[in-house]
Amino acid sequence: MLAALCWGNFAHAQPTQESKAEEAQNPTEPPETTSPDEPRDVEVEGSPPDEPAPSEGATASGGAPEHDLALPEPGAAPTEPQPPGVHSGTDPESIATSAGRSELPSRRSRSLAARMERAHGMAEVGLGWLTLPGAEVCVERGDNPNCTRGDSSLAVEAWQIFRLPSAVAVGGGVMLGLTPTTDAPAQSAPEVQRDHTRGYLTVEGTVRYYPYVGEALEGWLGLGGGLVIISDTFATREQSGQQKALIGPAGVIVRTEGATFGMAGGLAYEFARNWTFGGNLRMGSWFLPQEPASSPLGDEASLVGQISWFVVTVNVAYRVQL
Repeated sequence: MLAALCWGNFAHAQPTQESKAEEAQNPTEPPETTSPDEPRDVEVEGSPPDEPAPSEGATASGGAPEHDLALPEPGAAPTEPQPPGVHSGTDPESIATSAGRSELPSRRSRSLAARMERAHGMAEVGLGWLTLPGAEVCVERGDNPNCTRGDSSLAVEAWQIFRLPSAVAVGGGVMLGLTPTTDAPAQSAPEVQRDHTRGYLTVEGTVRYYPYVGEALEGWLGLGGGLVIISDTFATREQSGQQKALIGPAGVIVRTEGATFGMAGGLAYEFARNWTFGGNLRMGSWFLPQEPASSPLGDEASLVGQISWFVVTVNVAYRVQL
C-alpha cells in the first residue's frame, strides 16, 4: 500500500506529454511589476472595456460620414419625394405663386384679344373739343354782311356700340356742343337789347372696324353719318327799357337742320377688366341749307351751306360680353 501511494504522488508531480505541448503553444506571460508610486488602472468588474473614439465625420459602423446615415426618427411621417429642381423646405404656396405669375401674360392676352372673339355691348362717354375752322358765323347777309369766321365749342359725346365677333362694330351716339366761342350779336332796335347764343346737336350712326386688337390695346377706324341740328337763340335782356310785361319766353329760337357725314379713328387701352380708356378723332362735313332760316322778327340763322368740322375727345368705356 505504501508503494502505491508513493507512485501516485510521483505521477501527479511529473507533467504529461500533453500538458507539455499545451504549455509550449501558450507560454505564460510574466506578471507585470509596478512601482508603488506609479498609478494603477483598476478595472471595475462589469464595466465595459474602453473603445477608441471615432474619427471626425465617421460612425462606429465603419467610417461613413454621419450626415449620410441620417435616419428618420421613430414615428415620423415619411417624406415625400420632391419634384426635380425644387429644394426641400420650399414653401408650396410660393411655388404656386411663382407659377401663377408666369401665367399672367397669357391671362392678360385672354382678357382682351380672346374675349373680343365673341359679341360684346359697349357704352362709351367722352369729353372733347369741337372745331369749325371754316364756318362763317353771320347775322346779316347782303351787300354789307356781318360775319365772323370760325367757331369752337366744348363737346360731350355718348355712344352705344354693338361689337360683332368679326372685328366689326355698329352703333349710334349723340354729341352736344354747348359753349360756342364765337358770338354773332343780333341786329335789333337801339331801345331793345338782345343776346345771341348757339348750340350744336348731332345724332349719328357709326360703323367701326378693328384692324388691331392686342393684349390690352386696340385700334379702330370707322365711318359715320346722321342728323345735325343748330339752334340760334335770340333773347331779350331783362333791362332793355320795356315797360310792358312779357308772356312766354323772352326771345326766339331759330333752328337749322342738315346732314352730317364723316370718318373717325381711335385707340383704347384696357386698364381694368371690361373698362377701357382711350381717345377718338373724328372729322367730316355738315350740309346745311343755303338759305338761312329766319324768325318773324327778321333774325336769321348764323350758319348755312357746307361746314367742315373736327372733334377730338378722350373717353371711358365699359363693355360686357353678350
